[in-house]
Amino acid sequence: MARNFISASSQRLFTTTPYTGSTGSLFTMAYWGLNTQTAVTQAGMGFGASGGSPAHVYLGFGGVVAGDPIRFFVSDPVASQGINTTTGYTVGKWHHACGVSAAVNDRRVYIDGGSKGTGAANLATAWTMDLLAVGARYVSTAYSLYFDGAIADAAIWNVALTDAEVFRLSRGVSPLLIRRKSLVFYAPLLSGGAAVERDTVGKFHLSHSGAPTWVGHPPLKYPRLIRAERHYPRGAAGGTAALTGTATASMTENDVVAGGKVITITLTGDTWVP
Repeated sequence: MARNFISASSQRLFTTTPYTGSTGSLFTMAYWGLNTQTAVTQAGMGFGASGGSPAHVYLGFGGVVAGDPIRFFVSDPVASQGINTTTGYTVGKWHHACGVSAAVNDRRVYIDGGSKGTGAANLATAWTMDLLAVGARYVSTAYSLYFDGAIADAAIWNVALTDAEVFRLSRGVSPLLIRRKSLVFYAPLLSGGAAVERDTVGKFHLSHSGAPTWVGHPPLKYPRLIRAERHYPRGAAGGTAALTGTATASMTENDVVAGGKVITITLTGDTWVP
């Protein structure tokens, strides 16, 4: 289930930000969005500073801009720049939106993995972000640009993803499969009925305001958990499983159960050998 927002009800999700860099720091934000407006610009997600600074970032649907592009807006305390994709979105259709900050003077925005827009304004004045909003933007202690429509798979990395990686995301590949070690926030927004939307990576769980509802999720590809079990005789201290090639695994030992101790292994890489 994706989260559905109504701007007239000021519906949003929010949390303390999982990313504490400044405007010019490396980061990527992305989500799937289905917007129902073309007359206004609406923010799908963004950063803000709760202390009242005008500095903020948002990635939204730019309905007020000619061509209805995806819009990536970055502001430091002194200056700002908004950049747009070269093609626009269709009302009532799921689109993948992605904004990349690669340097103080290098920003990129994508719709459905392409139509890249770029910006090179020098936004070098430092500021600290401490609030993340989904379904709205946050700037100068207030929310605005509320979203009309659905949002799913909101994610943030502390690196600048490449064109190829953004394209993979737009084809439904899970953020968990793209630079996993640099993924600092990921909320699939699958919690249908839950009061809190869970961040499955950094535990920056999202609270809600205005009671946004749920709608059907876009068809995405999620990784499957590969599990293997090895049983040791009752009372044994356990042992070490051999891994071939360059495989790695995380292991946790459960309590003693009938038949022995059970080791659960999550594999990444080659085959587990008992």
